[in-house]
Amino acid sequence: GVSGPAAETVSASLRRTERREWWLWLASIAVTLGLTVGVVSFIIPELAEYKGSISWMSFPQAVRGLVAVVLLFDLYAIYQQWQIHRIRRELFQREELFRLISDSATDMIAVVDMEGRRIYNSRSYQTVLGYSAEELKGSSSLDQIHPDDRARVKRATEQSRATGAGQTLE
Repeated sequence: GVSGPAAETVSASLRRTERREWWLWLASIAVTLGLTVGVVSFIIPELAEYKGSISWMSFPQAVRGLVAVVLLFDLYAIYQQWQIHRIRRELFQREELFRLISDSATDMIAVVDMEGRRIYNSRSYQTVLGYSAEELKGSSSLDQIHPDDRARVKRATEQSRATGAGQTLE
């Protein structure tokens, strides 16, 4: 696994996401409870009026249908949360693998957004150029590129934006 700042970043992100997941679960439970109260409100008058033995078939078809809908909603909510949890874990494992590979590489790897702001820089920036992650955070992606190479990098960036395919430059 990853250790150090990368692992702390992944762990903090995972904790935030899991807190949001709990709120989603609570919302699902609240909706389920609301639906259950709705179903019970149909059943109580039936029970008050009925004097004989009670069976499932003595309830109107609409009430049985509502019970089925509530159960289907519960199953769907559980399945959906299980899928979200599985996908999130896979994404965090891939992010951890990406960080492990890029932080171990000797090449200087940078990920920048469409405006040229740095999103990620590999540790090799510190090793090769001496820039810390904090120093790079506020800089433009073109700051560490030699002036003679900037036009080539700008062309490659524009081509990447147009085609959606990344470019490799040395």
